[in-house]
Amino acid sequence: MYFIPEQIAKSIRALAAVHPFHGITFLTCKIAQLPVGRMIDFPMDAKTKDFLEQYHRIIPTSKYYYQPFTKKKTAREHWVRFDYASSGLQAINTQTFRDAFLHQPRTRTWGWDKNYVTFLAAKLLSRSKLPAFDLAVWLYREFDWPDDATFDHVVDRFTRDFHIGPDERSALFDMTIPAELPLVRVFCRDQISWQELAAVLPAAPDSEPERGGTLSYLEVSGVGPADSLALQPARRLTLITGDNGLGKSFLLECAWWALTGTWADRPVYPISHRGPNRPQITFEIEGKASKPQRATIYFDKVTSSWRPPKNRPTMAGLTVARQSG
Repeated sequence: MYFIPEQIAKSIRALAAVHPFHGITFLTCKIAQLPVGRMIDFPMDAKTKDFLEQYHRIIPTSKYYYQPFTKKKTAREHWVRFDYASSGLQAINTQTFRDAFLHQPRTRTWGWDKNYVTFLAAKLLSRSKLPAFDLAVWLYREFDWPDDATFDHVVDRFTRDFHIGPDERSALFDMTIPAELPLVRVFCRDQISWQELAAVLPAAPDSEPERGGTLSYLEVSGVGPADSLALQPARRLTLITGDNGLGKSFLLECAWWALTGTWADRPVYPISHRGPNRPQITFEIEGKASKPQRATIYFDKVTSSWRPPKNRPTMAGLTVARQSG
């Protein structure tokens, strides 16, 4: 059995209250059994990079890792570069959390300080303990659990694999088992694919446009026959009706441009006296394996043009039916 996508998404949201050190470096050191009170040769950057490769490379073709820890200004900031282990994490390990370790600067010798548990407990965000079950769901999202698996099995495997001791469980972890969800709603027979997981996450910075998509929202402002027009198409069929001159063809022109990046006939231009709104076109395209991405494009008065939309799904085929009369 595998965790259902909804539970994985729920656990990812819960991990926003966890510091990246606790979610990555700490677990990297624990699974490698870094000793306490003495130092050994331990290539920290290489070890954390291996950990990121194993648990945080969501999209096989992407150079970015997804880390769900700590709330970000934008959801896309949860994607970190391939050099995150030797850049962002290295600064965290050697500066913010340096007192948790025994470490000789500019060497590969590392070990846990004898008081590391107390120090790490003081660094918990908002003093909130680490949700053991949600961490386990994230780490074991591809694991095939036995048919008789329970929540206790999930947490027990996590603490065993990562060598979480009694002091760490008491000081750092919330070991609460989520009793509000029946097991049948947490596990399913089919393993989640990376495409399904990507659908509940923001697109990676280097993700290629998805082939195939649906225009799910269109809004134009400061241009066209009205100060503002908005269209939210239905899932299967949308009929646009009205008298001549009301803007039916205009909306279709803008829809074509949003989907293809080109104008079917000629570009639409703002009318100089049209209201106070800055001329803009906002559209949202929903792909099969990605969250809807909304973009707003402004009219460039200097070049008298609209900038081509970026990173929109490419259309394998596109049909617009138009009937006049």
